[in-house]
Amino acid sequence: MRDWRWVLSAESDRIAEGVSFRFLNVEKQFAIGNIDWAPGDVSRLWRYNLHYFDYLLDSDRCLSEKQWLVLDWIKNNPVGSEPAWEPYTASLRIVNWCKWLSNRPFNGANSDFACHSLFGQVLWLEQNLELHILANHYFENLKALVFAGVFFEGADAMRWLDLGIKGLTAQLPEQVLADGCHYERTPQYHCIILNDVLDLLQLGERAPSVFDAGFLVFLRDYAQRMSGFLQAILNPLEQYPLFNDSTFYEVSPVSILQRAAAMGVVLPEPAAVALLDFPAAGLFGYRAGRDSIVLDCGEIGPAYQPGHTHCDFLSYELVIDGVAVVVDTGVFEYEPGAMRQYVRQTAAHNVVQVDDGEQSEVWGEFRVARRARQLFASIKADGLCVVFEGGFHGFHALGGMSHQRGVTVHLDESGVPLSWHFEDRIDGKGRHRLRNFIHLHPDITPTLNDGCVSLFRAGRCIADLQPVRADRVSLDASFYCPSFGLKRESQKVVIELESALPAAFGYSIIRRAL
Repeated sequence: MRDWRWVLSAESDRIAEGVSFRFLNVEKQFAIGNIDWAPGDVSRLWRYNLHYFDYLLDSDRCLSEKQWLVLDWIKNNPVGSEPAWEPYTASLRIVNWCKWLSNRPFNGANSDFACHSLFGQVLWLEQNLELHILANHYFENLKALVFAGVFFEGADAMRWLDLGIKGLTAQLPEQVLADGCHYERTPQYHCIILNDVLDLLQLGERAPSVFDAGFLVFLRDYAQRMSGFLQAILNPLEQYPLFNDSTFYEVSPVSILQRAAAMGVVLPEPAAVALLDFPAAGLFGYRAGRDSIVLDCGEIGPAYQPGHTHCDFLSYELVIDGVAVVVDTGVFEYEPGAMRQYVRQTAAHNVVQVDDGEQSEVWGEFRVARRARQLFASIKADGLCVVFEGGFHGFHALGGMSHQRGVTVHLDESGVPLSWHFEDRIDGKGRHRLRNFIHLHPDITPTLNDGCVSLFRAGRCIADLQPVRADRVSLDASFYCPSFGLKRESQKVVIELESALPAAFGYSIIRRAL
């Protein structure tokens, strides 16, 4: 065991009378000595969180409780039991145990007991790396090997460290795109991987003699590129868009950026007016002061791992005057069922649906069959306008169709948006029912009058939505799921047109005077 320490906050000294866990907006309590490590009345992801042991780093949880939890886990989770010994779960737990145990929280035999268990977990992980899944799972496996290689000493530790560093050296160039976005194109997972990179960089600072200086320079370069991308895509509410499998990560993006800055990662000063142009990521948009729009027109993710994909090609989020107006649905859960299918499907996003078809054929919890593919995407400033154009080919079950969307943001002389005009064109064959969905934040109250929709928040009209060429405009129920286990009722505007293809229709969102 090397002589290094992870920087941890001072722990609470209150005496625990029971054990309480809150994950994914669901809380469970257990009596000391009677914890159920595989409760059947919660989701699989909740059980995973129980085994991650993030709570070892929680300064509000007392030391004696943490000691007991570690020892109880060892006694009640034999090798191979699920979900304790699934590789992803084990990887996150190994890192958390390494961080916590580096501060020598045990004395005597209990310290040996915990370290012996940790050593066995790493040996097991080494033989069960998730090469069949890759992506963020494999990244977490490699990170765990590096942490274990620093925590322990000896031949096994050196092998783990070497395997982890070589793997990360290969994976970071593959998993981080040219513009700094993680290649699953899911902002939540981008934050997770960025935090992992910062963890590894901080580990290098705590144990500098273990690492080659070139590897730490390599990590810092990726930390800077990923942090720059994250900073750029945040809206005026300091939130990232909920594209693909995204919820608002438990560590806020601002906290991650502050951590990066404290570690010497140099970030550019945020511009008051900025054009978002990230073609590798497929994110485009415009931000000016308290207004922003961000659009998604990127490939669905790595071809070999599209599990976090949604049908959100050409979807967008819109903030007007510091108010979230048009939002993505988010993610309620990863459990199979109606809500998992709903949040991934076309109708849950701010896009056009042809009949009841899907952009890509999403199925199961993390499966995708025939996929939509990008045709083109670009954005430019043109005088007092910002113009986005993008398109994709999808809807394979309907014989294959293309959807092209143009968005024009009209600006005043100071760069403040006055309106956002959306023009959609569907190319294909036959006559079809087209529906354009606009999902509103739960705090937005829409009123429909003569085919136009006024958007109110707290009694104030934020903007008016005016359709262009529509057979019918209606309001329908929707859901907003900004975090796991949280489902808020909301509304969506539905603009319908029945037409032979090719066909074009659209709408404008016009802000009310400030």
